[in-house]
Amino acid sequence: MIFLGGMLGTVVSTIKAVVATVGPAVSSMATKLVELAKTYLPKVVDLVEGVAKALNLLSGGESVEEMGRKAKVSDKSPEAFETQDAYLAYLREQKVDAKTIENETEADKFVNMAIGLTLTIKAINEIKGAEIPLETWVALAKAGVNQPEAEALIDGFKGVYDQLSDYIEGKQSPEQELQTGDKLVEVYQTLYPELSDADIESKVMQLEQQEGQK
Repeated sequence: MIFLGGMLGTVVSTIKAVVATVGPAVSSMATKLVELAKTYLPKVVDLVEGVAKALNLLSGGESVEEMGRKAKVSDKSPEAFETQDAYLAYLREQKVDAKTIENETEADKFVNMAIGLTLTIKAINEIKGAEIPLETWVALAKAGVNQPEAEALIDGFKGVYDQLSDYIEGKQSPEQELQTGDKLVEVYQTLYPELSDADIESKVMQLEQQEGQK
């Protein structure tokens, strides 16, 4: 897997340069995503792809990078479609010249990832009926949660995503941590009814500790 590292400036400027193709909303969101995730962008890709495939937004062989690549060269922007899912379906039918793919730099690949991630996250938001902050996706990816856990947490913290992100990032007071911890226990007990109370508590504690160890 490639790593963003010192290419951040190039990636951001390239995303801004394709605003006419992908639209200002996608360009702005993709830029913010890259700046938030930095070297964790590939982890965000893995997590979002897993959720998108579980929701049938992407097929088994598709990737957010592929969708981002196609969006950069497509004749239509997301604004031309009633839903994000419809736009993804349109992109699915588009072709990209093999030479274009062959000549891509590592920075180009990150641009594709960021744009594809943005489009896919917006489609997930539509299905979930919520605006899931980019900060939440990045925090969940850093914490190393898997696809079922991510979905359960997204559903369980609907409308209070900052509470989840702040817990993972260790930004809460002891009282807030207790309140969030109780909510996390409920989410994990529903997801893993076969686990003991001790195992559930361990998962909740690890959620915060894993992010801190990155």
